[in-house]
Amino acid sequence: MTRVEIVDTASITAGTDVQSEFDAIAREVEQTDNVNNQARSDSDESMLSDEEIADMIVSQGVVNTCIRQMKESEERMKEILDEEV
Repeated sequence: MTRVEIVDTASITAGTDVQSEFDAIAREVEQTDNVNNQARSDSDESMLSDEEIADMIVSQGVVNTCIRQMKESEERMKEILDEEV
């Protein structure tokens, strides 16, 4: 008598899918580690001086003041136009 074995190709394919998913996740983790290491080395090189930081803060303050004044002027203009109508 001849023995015939039936191979479940779905389980083989599922095993391959699990392995390929594992490999994809491993590559993604490795890439993330590479990006993190690169970011750390870049941040060491791009340190700002205290003067540059102070300039950025002052500039932001000036911009915020200008925006606030523009909004106030816009509100006054709307009030003036509403009064005329």
